[in-house]
Amino acid sequence: IVEPSFKDGNKWYVNDGDSSFYVLVEDSDFLNKIDQKVVGFFKGDLWKVKIRKEQFYDKNSQKLKSEYYVEQVFGQEIPPELIQTTQKGNK
Repeated sequence: IVEPSFKDGNKWYVNDGDSSFYVLVEDSDFLNKIDQKVVGFFKGDLWKVKIRKEQFYDKNSQKLKSEYYVEQVFGQEIPPELIQTTQKGNK
């Protein structure tokens, strides 16, 4: 997550490790957990999600365009560098 949006219907700016792009989060359970402060996130968090990509031809720009949707959020994953830091700190 590069930049979340807490306004209903707005897109989030995310990075998949290769590129950054906007997604519409459709997972209402995940969004409700954020609203209820059950789930939070921090810089560097990794999330396992199911993303749908839809492509269409834009007649105005005469280009192929893509829209991305997060259908389901499965959960957070701890980044490997944080695991290594934690293990070193415990020695």
